[in-house]
Amino acid sequence: MAFFDQFLYEHAPNFLKVAYSAMKDAVQTAKKVTNVFKESFRKGKSYDELLTDLKKEFHSAAYRARRTARTESTRAENFGKYRAGERYAQETGEKTYKTWICTFVNSRDSHIALHMDTVELHEDFQAAGGPMQYPGDDSRVGPEEIINCRCYMIVGKE
Repeated sequence: MAFFDQFLYEHAPNFLKVAYSAMKDAVQTAKKVTNVFKESFRKGKSYDELLTDLKKEFHSAAYRARRTARTESTRAENFGKYRAGERYAQETGEKTYKTWICTFVNSRDSHIALHMDTVELHEDFQAAGGPMQYPGDDSRVGPEEIINCRCYMIVGKE
């Protein structure tokens, strides 16, 4: 199984399914645009007012899309580092460690508390919401620990 396929297989049942189900498909988007246009014309709104209405309608959808992309990018990057660390440890027989790095950009208190924590590769980081193998790992924590997370980890030997 290819790395990306394996990643989706192992993680899609968690946050991805929720995120994808919240996103609107093309038909629903077209209906929303049509409804905004109809309502604007019915009320005799100007072109600028129509644009304002469209921006209001789709701002939250754009925000959800950015949030999903950020969350999934964080998960994919750190999952890849974790797997690379596993491979390194298997090939060299050396003890491998990981360090949590908080970016301090709208960070959760629980992630700030983990900043610079170093544990052996197969040990968990102890976040306030529960144990995590890497930033973005939602296998044992709720969405409040991973959504919009920008943390990353460094993997290496002692």
